[in-house]
Amino acid sequence: MTRATVESLASAIVESASLILKLIDECPDHLWNEKAGKWPIWQHLAHCASASNFFLPGERVPLAPGLTEALVDFEVVGTEPVSKDALRASFKAAQIKLDNFLAPLKDEDLSKDNQHLKAYGLDWSIVKTLSLVSGHFYYHLGNADAVLRSHGHQGIF
Repeated sequence: MTRATVESLASAIVESASLILKLIDECPDHLWNEKAGKWPIWQHLAHCASASNFFLPGERVPLAPGLTEALVDFEVVGTEPVSKDALRASFKAAQIKLDNFLAPLKDEDLSKDNQHLKAYGLDWSIVKTLSLVSGHFYYHLGNADAVLRSHGHQGIF
């Protein structure tokens, strides 16, 4: 039983997650509420932190103080920023959930269905889920990166 492919996918997720934490740490305070598209940077990152509740089975990661399901699901545009400390803690809790999901996986598990997502009407395999977790993080990072660069700051990538 090998884990070479699982570990390769996991490394992409770990890299994108570390960039989210870097963005939380390095985003200038005056840009924290700046919008990328329709939503502020902090809301993009809150959405990423809550994504493990959508993508993965298991106990729900609690939302950071000040967040609601409507905010993290992009049903409403946030106006009051969530603190970086609260968002960092929420994202780290999501990382633990993801690590716990990845820990027992073997390469032969990757083609299996993600039973959790079937409840949402999605017929995704585990490998598709893991690929999209990383891609999802990069998408939202790209939005925030564009805001930083458009204001003369170094990007996060």
